[in-house]
Amino acid sequence: SLFALPVKQHWISFQSTNPFGCWIAHQIGEQEFLPSAGTVTQCGLHIARLFGCDPIALIGQDLAFTGGRMYAAESAYHEVGFRSIEDTHYEYTNIHDKLVEMQYEDPDQTIGGELVWVEGWDGNPVPTNQSYASFLDHYRDIHPFYSEAGVTLVNCTEGGARIPGLTHTPFQQFLDEHARTRRSVTAVIKEVASEFLPPSSSSFDTAFANLRRGLRELDRECARGLERARKAKREIARGSRNADQVELLRQVAKSERKIEKLVSQITLLDALVQHELHEMSSRLVKATSANPDAATVASEAESLLEATKNAIRRSAKLIDTLEREIADTES
Repeated sequence: SLFALPVKQHWISFQSTNPFGCWIAHQIGEQEFLPSAGTVTQCGLHIARLFGCDPIALIGQDLAFTGGRMYAAESAYHEVGFRSIEDTHYEYTNIHDKLVEMQYEDPDQTIGGELVWVEGWDGNPVPTNQSYASFLDHYRDIHPFYSEAGVTLVNCTEGGARIPGLTHTPFQQFLDEHARTRRSVTAVIKEVASEFLPPSSSSFDTAFANLRRGLRELDRECARGLERARKAKREIARGSRNADQVELLRQVAKSERKIEKLVSQITLLDALVQHELHEMSSRLVKATSANPDAATVASEAESLLEATKNAIRRSAKLIDTLEREIADTES
């Protein structure tokens, strides 16, 4: 539905960690996927690289509590400040109205945490919090990735935290060096956008057929595995020989391995089914011992296979909905 938004221009980017978005993008011929980003700014940074920008200047990325402020003036949190407590912890100030706006149950609560001290723009330590410090770590990882791509990142924030690995240059100096030729960004976007043709729903026909084929095969193997797990439970309950129990459980394990392979073959299926399996696995881990007996192993296998069957049913419904909605965009 993003393609139907009533805007003059659009540029839709796909994040590599979103299996649904990437699956859809693959069907319409998209090959560029953005790395996972911790902040909106870093998402914008990756889009700038995709546009072919080089060098790229960062402005407003102080990522620290400077001047007793949390955010810049006129931003969404411009009124919120902070105060340090013995240089080890902090609490936000003037946050009551924001908590009311965000409908917190207790807008009078004190919110804060542990202070983190990092190197500042001028080399002196500056205070920040764990979230901002993690964004600095993200930049530490981003820098070599961009260097390898031949793109230069320059921090022109002129304050706050020093971003590891980046060149630090005053913004005016950056402008004097690079802003010599005017280019219309709008014209560039229009030129590229004018060449884009919305995808036809038929572009997805093969992909949907493959998904349904994978679900059917997975469903058949789950049914086979469930039959084996239930047979193992019955035979173990009857007190069958240990050798027979081992062979029955080996057959169950064989089904589980095949199911795991089938699930992982299609990214979209993997994303749909794994959530259900992870939840079931977590419950089983909490409920069982480190050395379960044969009856417990068979029972756990049955539960996991039933969870997989449920995930398959949900997946089929979601695929039907997705196909219908894609078709509706053409009507």
